[in-house]
Amino acid sequence: MIIIHADTEAKVNEINHHVENGKDVFILVYMNGCGPCNATRPEWTKLEEALQEQYKHNNNLVIANVESSVASSLKHAGDIIGYPTMLYLSNNGNKMELYEDSSIREKKREVDNFINWVESHIGNVRSISNLKSKSNTYKASYSKGRSTRKHYTTNTKSIRSLKYSNSRSKVKSRSRSRSRSRSRSRSIGGKR
Repeated sequence: MIIIHADTEAKVNEINHHVENGKDVFILVYMNGCGPCNATRPEWTKLEEALQEQYKHNNNLVIANVESSVASSLKHAGDIIGYPTMLYLSNNGNKMELYEDSSIREKKREVDNFINWVESHIGNVRSISNLKSKSNTYKASYSKGRSTRKHYTTNTKSIRSLKYSNSRSKVKSRSRSRSRSRSRSRSIGGKR
């Protein structure tokens, strides 16, 4: 595993070189003084520490963090408009995925979620809730070197609107049945 802390153009060019050579590159782009960045960077550092031993012989995995002042030199990353930005680059720059758009279930900016994101692309799936206790390690089944673990996401907004529309239709159907029964009782009462 290769770890790069890029605060110069030369270090960013090193990252570009790894992307163009087909390596799996995971990048955190941060801005100094940014509150969310200051909260995310220690978790990203834990990611580096957590994966370092397991992937020390994997030269195809690159974990990097890039300071925003030199981020414009990143090739294949597109325009970075917010900080922090976590992205995955691979396949000679032809594949890019933002962390927020990934297939992992939870997208919290915590080490466990970063590990799941990385390993969803390189094969193993591992969750570490406490770095001192690494007993929560597990491996997923493999298919051609890729994890077959599936991540399910739900759109809570659509679920809420579905629940709302279902509850509204129940209310409407109840009121319709009440009005029908009232009209029946009126008609029955009128025939007497």
